[in-house]
Amino acid sequence: MLQTLGNHPDAVSFRKDLVADHMEEIEWLLEHRDMQFRDPEIHWTEVGELEGRLWNKVAAVVAQGDVGFDLAKAAAGRAEEERVRAGVWLLPHFPRGMETLSELAERFHEEDAAQEPLIEALFRGLEASALELLEPLLRQWAQSPNPAMRSRVAQFIGYRRAEMADLLETMLRDEDLAVVAEAGLSAGKLGLVDLQPVLAQSLAQAFKTKNWRASRSLARGLSLLGSSLPAGHVRQMQQSGAATDAALTELVAIEGRFEDCDYLESACAADGGERDIWLSLGVWGYAQAVPHLLAQLEGEPDHAIHVARALHLITGADLKTKRWVAEDDDWDEDEPPVETMGGIDDLDDGDSEGTTESSGETSAEADELRGRWIEELTVDADAWRAWWQSHEGQFEADRRYRHGHAYGATAILAEIEAPETRLRERCRALRELARLQGFGPGQAFEPDWWTSHQRHYLAHLKSKL
Repeated sequence: MLQTLGNHPDAVSFRKDLVADHMEEIEWLLEHRDMQFRDPEIHWTEVGELEGRLWNKVAAVVAQGDVGFDLAKAAAGRAEEERVRAGVWLLPHFPRGMETLSELAERFHEEDAAQEPLIEALFRGLEASALELLEPLLRQWAQSPNPAMRSRVAQFIGYRRAEMADLLETMLRDEDLAVVAEAGLSAGKLGLVDLQPVLAQSLAQAFKTKNWRASRSLARGLSLLGSSLPAGHVRQMQQSGAATDAALTELVAIEGRFEDCDYLESACAADGGERDIWLSLGVWGYAQAVPHLLAQLEGEPDHAIHVARALHLITGADLKTKRWVAEDDDWDEDEPPVETMGGIDDLDDGDSEGTTESSGETSAEADELRGRWIEELTVDADAWRAWWQSHEGQFEADRRYRHGHAYGATAILAEIEAPETRLRERCRALRELARLQGFGPGQAFEPDWWTSHQRHYLAHLKSKL
């Protein structure tokens, strides 16, 4: 007699194995989606294919009912970040999922540095969950005795643009400055201008105590609200002889004051400064900076790739070379930090050891290695000088440019929308857009949101032009 699969004695075992396979692929898809956003050879618009596969796998697990729920719950309670994230990703799709999440999160309410990667995985697993389901949990977790949990709640509210201004206002008065800083950045992303005075007080405290991580977040939050106070603080620091970092110097560059030229050149040249601080001259955008940047390429110093990127940002000159990246090398080692829901990620520019530059011909030695060639801007000073000599007449020293076009919303949106624009560049361009009339206060969207959502927001922003 024929038996249905549901009545077969091995049906439960089969379904468990099936769900386990699906969950392994969900872990892989979540990890590789992150990697694709950061891969310089993959366009952000291409990530959507992976996202479609992910949702198909989620639907397949949810279709298995209690079997799927039990395995998702078990994964969310594990000690491996990728398992936790995948399990949490699935739980809100089950009837008992939110109650289960509340129970599982109890282990995170005690301060334990070893738990912080798992707390991050918990919130990363909630990146696409319905906000109406999450709000009660977020309010509950905002009361956690563990500042790492409270900090993640504050960050998550901003990342998801959750309309919870009352909770952010409370968190801006938290006893832990790290929580205050995340709440401040989130208030900026949400465009909560009424909270600007509180952010200003917190920023002053962060600068006074030399808490630079908190200073960066609060300064960016205020900048997103249209405030010039952070840039003023940074200028005062430089005048007093104190060093400033790339993130803070960027805020001065974004303001685009022509008279800041000397300040920016001094900040970039400061001893012990970060190499990527040279990008700030590209963000500043005036053609007057080009001769100074060209001079910096002589001798190919350590910061040469960042100088080349600054030149490209102003001129749009697409002077490329090929670079070999061995399999074991992280192409993102030298990249400036990128703020995403995953935290501050250190990315590289392909300028790490184990990479070689080529005119396009692959060497026999390179062919024997496992790796790949990636395209990158050349740092050849002669090539850049030759281009500038041919095109200098198209630029005016006292005008601001972005990729060779007049600086403004049209050029910034084109940069954000371009498929080849890297994640870190889209992050910065979105912060710039918030400072332009009609596009702020607040940050329009996140550059690692679902690609379909990003296209929707881009269409809305372009309709304002």
